[in-house]
Amino acid sequence: MLKYPEKIKILFEPHDDLKIEMIDRIPHFAALDGNEKKLLSSVIHVRQFSSEEIIYTEASPSVAMYFIESGSVGLFKRFENTILERVQYIGPGKWVGYSAMLGEQPRRSTAKALENCSLVALLGTDLDHLRQNHPKAANKILLAVFNDVFDDLTDVQKEFLSLTIKLTKSNILI
Repeated sequence: MLKYPEKIKILFEPHDDLKIEMIDRIPHFAALDGNEKKLLSSVIHVRQFSSEEIIYTEASPSVAMYFIESGSVGLFKRFENTILERVQYIGPGKWVGYSAMLGEQPRRSTAKALENCSLVALLGTDLDHLRQNHPKAANKILLAVFNDVFDDLTDVQKEFLSLTIKLTKSNILI
């Protein structure tokens, strides 16, 4: 059995009804039908992380992606082999860790809880099980994740454009 440095800790595992309520709060998952929500609730896990606790480390194998139910997460990168700097803040209602898992690549950053967090985890092994045994539902679930990610990307592009315009107007960017 492989040992992963990614720390996965279960403090409580809510009943399926509570998990379905959590699923309903995740953008785009609310559109899943009852059977798909029940199927998804059977494979998600709720994880609690304390402030400053590492969720996963840069270059480690990717075993899960997380939806931030409450709290916030910082993504950190190591620069010049010594300094770990925060490069992104991710708040409630957002996904973290999806790109490495879906791309089957090592983690590109370290994720750390910036405050006490409740995260909804979808493990890669559970996603593979869904793909093999319930391909239609798995595709719909993945499409919902991609729609969330696409919305985030669109927001980032708008912010980038806004900052570029401000820098150009202030003659900082030519």
